[in-house]
Amino acid sequence: MAIICHEQNIEGIKRIIERQTKKPDNIVLYYSNEYFGDAPPEWKIVQCPNLNDWGHGKCKQAIEEATSDFICFFNADSYYEDNYLLEMMKRAREGFDVVLCDFKHRPDSNVIVAHPIIGGTDRGNVLVCVKEARPVGYNHSIYEADGLLIQDMVKQGASWIRVNKCLYINN
Repeated sequence: MAIICHEQNIEGIKRIIERQTKKPDNIVLYYSNEYFGDAPPEWKIVQCPNLNDWGHGKCKQAIEEATSDFICFFNADSYYEDNYLLEMMKRAREGFDVVLCDFKHRPDSNVIVAHPIIGGTDRGNVLVCVKEARPVGYNHSIYEADGLLIQDMVKQGASWIRVNKCLYINN
């Protein structure tokens, strides 16, 4: 499993990864600004053009280039429970192509019950099987592109499961 990041805040990503009880097999950081900080030497760093598209181009590139069976996307300014990767990978190992967890948009907001539709998913509450995501492609550039990827994958026959826990809070 790989963690795909598209942030300039390496310290934030490092804090999230260090707290995880299940560590990722590899980390690839896609960034577009000059700052990329002090990344650990085992991280792969990929510089990309800034398309001002909420990171969608970086997600598309990540899916196309992924070498792991599963990937998820981390945002440095969001909060992930320490058992996020453990819980998500447990469901993936059960044979599901898309794993979603419940999430919040802000710490003080209500929990959103995850579903594979626009509004029922956010980039940070998703783990996907690369072999199912790649043929579908990350082809949308609107704000809701994350939800469209998952919706398109399920329409194409990808199996999915919901982790009935709030493991992610978007910021």
